[in-house]
Amino acid sequence: MNIIFDFDGVIINSHKVKTLAFYDIFKIYGKPYALNAKKFHLKHIGKSRYFKFKQILRNILKNNIT
Repeated sequence: MNIIFDFDGVIINSHKVKTLAFYDIFKIYGKPYALNAKKFHLKHIGKSRYFKFKQILRNILKNNIT
């Protein structure tokens, strides 16, 4: 017996959970930052979370990451 888990939106739409996660992760910096992170995530649906985190850290939080 084989079981396949498919969480890319074909069987289960995880979009709402991911959106909430982006807000929750950045709310420690304050509500305005969390809202901007959430908006950025929604604007870039389909792009890598690595891209999103890098851009949010650099452009919204003004955090110079290496």
